[in-house]
Amino acid sequence: MAFDDSCLPPLTLLRPAEEASVVYSEDELLERGIVIEEKLAEFKVKVSVVDAYA
Repeated sequence: MAFDDSCLPPLTLLRPAEEASVVYSEDELLERGIVIEEKLAEFKVKVSVVDAYA
């Protein structure tokens, strides 16, 4: 089965992304990095967050 443009919704349904208005402190970013490392460790994925910035 082949799809052509007539089977898909038009791209005009998409809206542009809103500009991010949330600003995180350095401590919040570091904390999030730790949470990411811990969550991935639960799945036996070894990672190290080395930097975070907003």
